[in-house]
Amino acid sequence: MGAEAVITTAAEYMGVTNIEELARLLHCDIANTEELPNFYSALLSNKPICIIGINELPKKVRGGSYVIGGVNAGCKHAIVVGDSHQSLKGIRVLQCVPYKVVIGGVGLMNEAGIDEVIKAISCVR
Repeated sequence: MGAEAVITTAAEYMGVTNIEELARLLHCDIANTEELPNFYSALLSNKPICIIGINELPKKVRGGSYVIGGVNAGCKHAIVVGDSHQSLKGIRVLQCVPYKVVIGGVGLMNEAGIDEVIKAISCVR
């Protein structure tokens, strides 16, 4: 037939950033993937999902009902980036563990300043 198989999620079909992509944009890995079906159910039902541990959503996040901050927004689902210092009793939690990156052996040319080095390191993925 000449067809090409494509795997997608309902979130992508609906124009919403899927949870694994959100984790990648937040530079973290999902530790408890067994919770993903519960979070996709909430995401596709347009229920609020709190994101704890960041100050703003990455610009590439599309759609969804992601809410920055604590669980005061009525969230029954929370994605925690790093460690949470909030009480999350009665809330489903998806733990997102930040990537650990070690950069060693950074050298400077005479013309390069600290700002250029920081900029170069920030672009590493």
